Amino acid sequence: MARKYAIRNQEEFYFVTFTVIDWIDVFIREEYRNIF
Repeated sequence: MARKYAIRNQEEFYFVTFTVIDWIDVFIREEYRNIF
């Protein structure tokens, strides 16, 4: 992990984002919805 992205002070607030790539359509397809 790069040092410029490291959390240095654990008492402060940090805003973390992420991106989902190649989303699996678990909640869209009927056969997957029936599992839940």
